[in-house]
Amino acid sequence: MNHALSFFAKHIRTFSIIMYLMNEPIIQLFFHQFLKILIPYSGKFFLIRWQCQVRQFIVKH
Repeated sequence: MNHALSFFAKHIRTFSIIMYLMNEPIIQLFFHQFLKILIPYSGKFFLIRWQCQVRQFIVKH
């Protein structure tokens, strides 16, 4: 339980930093280009990994 909570907390912090940076127009532009390249490759990988972690979490509890 503790591990899962720390995992989510870590990602919430990362997400809030990204949201803060997204207010900067230059970073917004860069981030948009970056995501266009990144999503096709890492999107699938991240989703698969995340699903595995969620499944493990459900099995454990």
